[in-house]
Amino acid sequence: MKKWRFCILIILFVVMWTVLPSAAMEKIVFCSTRDGNWQIYTMNPDGSEQTRISLNPAHNSDARWSPDGSKIVFKSQRDGNFEIYTMNNDGSGVTRITTNPADDMYPAWSPDVSKIAFSSNRDGNYDIFLMNTDGSNLIRLTNNPADDNEPAWSPDNKKIVFKSNRDGNDEIYIINADGTGESRITTNQADDFQPAWSPDGSKIAFTTNRDGTWTFNIYSMNTDGTGLSRLTLENDGEPAWSPDGSKIVFQSWRNNAIPQIYTMNPDGSEQTRITFNPAADANPSWGPDALTNVPLNIKIVPKTINLGSKGYFLAFVRLPEAYKDASIDIKTVSCSGAPAVRMMKMKIFPRMVGFVFKTSELKGIESGKRVILPVTGELKNKGITYTFTGADSVKVISKLTWQPDDIKDVSKESDDQLFKKYSV
Repeated sequence: MKKWRFCILIILFVVMWTVLPSAAMEKIVFCSTRDGNWQIYTMNPDGSEQTRISLNPAHNSDARWSPDGSKIVFKSQRDGNFEIYTMNNDGSGVTRITTNPADDMYPAWSPDVSKIAFSSNRDGNYDIFLMNTDGSNLIRLTNNPADDNEPAWSPDNKKIVFKSNRDGNDEIYIINADGTGESRITTNQADDFQPAWSPDGSKIAFTTNRDGTWTFNIYSMNTDGTGLSRLTLENDGEPAWSPDGSKIVFQSWRNNAIPQIYTMNPDGSEQTRITFNPAADANPSWGPDALTNVPLNIKIVPKTINLGSKGYFLAFVRLPEAYKDASIDIKTVSCSGAPAVRMMKMKIFPRMVGFVFKTSELKGIESGKRVILPVTGELKNKGITYTFTGADSVKVISKLTWQPDDIKDVSKESDDQLFKKYSV
């Protein structure tokens, strides 16, 4: 009987989450014509260390970081029409992931690094599609005779904001990632486009010409379209948030000049030019800072705390396969204010970390309610240490579903023994 329980638990604990950053520092990726045609470059947030990373003579643009900082997705005409490609953050490992005679463009990586949203006219007009990051499992998300373009994900991975001209001019819409719940959030006779969701999920920055037919400026608004605020005044567009939400990078045609790249605070203050090139610099995207506090999409298993069990509740965090040589160190974890009584690494799953709570110490929680388990820690990979924070919720139950053998001292049990005995 216990062997069957053990097998079931193994299945339950094989869990994946957002892949953490590789050795990338915080960078801005952008596109420039400085070498004769549109190519992809990276630079530091202050404009230093500008480096070309696309090496193909065709048009390359629409470059966007993966949320883990390890890759860049972009569009290119290198095979005749616009297709979507990925590459490593240094420009190596270029891989084509769409193959269609139509044009595929405006790629956007999902926050959990599992999907790419993009726009394609493969069905006659532009609609929003989803696919896995290798190009498989293609799903059409919007189905409208107008053009839907420029998708951007909400940070919780549940929604996509995009622009559409289905009502005669470009307006901004939101749709659930499963294609349901489509809603229009701007209503203006001008064009609203290039939406970008803030990292905390509270704001959407976008470009609009509502201040003049040939004048573009950047606004922000709440995700329901309220709280409209004008951020720029000098012919600007293409907003993209920094990973911590403290800055917005954008391109500007101010003074009727060739576009250059600027940064500003989210309220529009401290606008600072960071590229100075006679060619066009545009289409910026801000990559994650791999050396500071990286948000980790923590997954806790099992999904319930059984208050009817004897002694202990055991939960796990597991490293993805890509980081088989990395190590993870949980620094703090708590449940209803009670810290874990033990941290451990599983011998059968070397990249898995477990933490044990004594159920008698979990105070003030009621059966049927959900509680949050915040986790902090460090991941070490290829000589670089990444700090992270994250959390997951679990449901509290009181019904006794399985009561393992009681023990007096958790410290005397091996990791494997705990895994077998004390998961409920």
